[in-house]
Amino acid sequence: MPPAAPMQNTITGNPHCTEDTSTVFISFTEPVSSSSIETNPYIWVNNERGREIHKAGFAATDLADQSYFGTGSDNSDPNDVTTMYKGNGNRPWAIEMSTLRPTGGKRRSLQNPLHQVLRLAKSTRC
Repeated sequence: MPPAAPMQNTITGNPHCTEDTSTVFISFTEPVSSSSIETNPYIWVNNERGREIHKAGFAATDLADQSYFGTGSDNSDPNDVTTMYKGNGNRPWAIEMSTLRPTGGKRRSLQNPLHQVLRLAKSTRC
């Protein structure tokens, strides 16, 4: 596997590594309604565990580095979960997509291949 590189697997000509998919199966001893299961998926940046990115309006974990909140373009205020992981103009730092869709490549506008994304990102409902 090549060493990690900026924009790896995203821009033609940049380093490529084989993608991997993980599947998690959870078994319950008794039936559970899927609507009662709460999830808060997130990633972290550059292998820096405390630098979390969640979907807009979701709380950070206890391991998040609080010093990042409210810096740069981040408008997160841990005392108000509705502000979490949103930037200037109420734009989310992450968007959840239930299926894989072509984006046209990194550094290209999502507006053309996913015309609804720009409208969503600008909305106040995020």
